[in-house]
Amino acid sequence: MRVGIIGGGIAGLTLAIRMYEAGHTPLVIDKGSRIGGRVSSRAWHDRAFDHGAQYFTVRDSRFREFLDKHVPPSSWARWDGRFANLENGVLVADQPAAPRYVGVPGMGTIPEKLAEHVVYREETKVVRLAGEPGRWVLIDDQEGEIGPFEWVVATAPPIQSAALLEGRSPIAAEIAKVEMLPCFACAITPSNGSSLPFDGIRCRHPVIAWAANNQSKPGRPPGPTIMIHSGPEWTRDHLSDEHPIIWRRLEEAAAEVFGVDFGADAIGTIHRWLYARPAEPLGRPCLVDPVARLAACGDWCVSAKVEGAFLSGDACAEAILGPSAV
Repeated sequence: MRVGIIGGGIAGLTLAIRMYEAGHTPLVIDKGSRIGGRVSSRAWHDRAFDHGAQYFTVRDSRFREFLDKHVPPSSWARWDGRFANLENGVLVADQPAAPRYVGVPGMGTIPEKLAEHVVYREETKVVRLAGEPGRWVLIDDQEGEIGPFEWVVATAPPIQSAALLEGRSPIAAEIAKVEMLPCFACAITPSNGSSLPFDGIRCRHPVIAWAANNQSKPGRPPGPTIMIHSGPEWTRDHLSDEHPIIWRRLEEAAAEVFGVDFGADAIGTIHRWLYARPAEPLGRPCLVDPVARLAACGDWCVSAKVEGAFLSGDACAEAILGPSAV
């Protein structure tokens, strides 16, 4: 059975691996230049930053087994950083309920290792669906045809997945109900060697939602590298701003909130995530239409976490194949 999987994030890669292990032929198609979606790393000015997902937890035994089988132990490690919460302008030390892990040397290592187990195509943007159930064809933005496929599964952000499946299955309307929130990821290289007072800080603040000392993670270079994520409301209000303006405002907010000076010659870069996380997850692990042979899954289904993306992709595989085949 040939399965077309739109989107190469953790959910899509999980589904592809499960399909392949069950004896089928999945093809992962991703519009990005690198596989992995929001589990990603970025090199800039001889530094590396995790500009998407900052870490992941492993609470479910199935996720642990999946990682142990498909990702070498040298490619991920526990992040024993110093964590805190910012509330009402006060930093309070926090001890996470579950260990936090990161990819080594970057978060993007996790999807890179998973992708070694599947066949995938990068830099291919699927714009529409043609054909019929059991014989679907994907059309890319160059009018190229990919397929046919017995099944097609959309793991892209909800607005994109709903548009692709609209008119083909009633699950499109369910997907469209999920709202995704935006975020700016701001990477800062201080010019004076300064760093944040804690390694990972979750914030209740009008501008900043998260801040981290990227160099505190295992396998990273020692030079200070700061990652700041903006809050969704502030991001929405500034989506059209020029990147230097956004970077400067986030740097100023960090200085105000954390009492740090990054230096007059600090440099930074911005990445805009239009679909960073769901405002409210769907509440179901996946959506499957066995008549149309169409499905959708992703971290927007159950939780905005790496483990949530895995659980969604795993559930989608089980729904298509049956529990005995997964």
